[in-house]
Amino acid sequence: MAQAVLYEAGVHRSKGEFDQAIAAFSRALELDPNSFSAYNNRGLTFLELGAYDDAIADFGEAIRRQPDRAFLYTNRANAYQKKGDLESAILDYTQALEIDSKYAPAYFNRGNCFFQAEMFQKAIDDYDRALKLNKKYKEAANNKRLAEEKLKGH
Repeated sequence: MAQAVLYEAGVHRSKGEFDQAIAAFSRALELDPNSFSAYNNRGLTFLELGAYDDAIADFGEAIRRQPDRAFLYTNRANAYQKKGDLESAILDYTQALEIDSKYAPAYFNRGNCFFQAEMFQKAIDDYDRALKLNKKYKEAANNKRLAEEKLKGH
């Protein structure tokens, strides 16, 4: 039953029907309060709506249920980053990388946090790591170039 409601929620989310998606994810959690997937996906929906505190709370619940999933820390870090809490975002991206040192998006996004914090060498280092894992990561290559330009200007 909870799986069917999760599917329904996902359909709503994919159609941009965010209020209906949140309601369906909430129903799924009533049926299965331990569903890390429902918390994660409701968190992603809150993130799309700009409800960063709600997203952070849901990602935290998902992490409590599945603390070994790197992508959950990255999702929460994305919410922290959008909220402007770079320190918390960097901590979560770092935790994601401790779980999975080959998770290129965490290096890329942590590099973006370092860039925003004007820590350009650290940003370059993370973009390099992302590029070593995925040589075709165009965004990492572009941001690395920008960070190098900023570093030369300082």
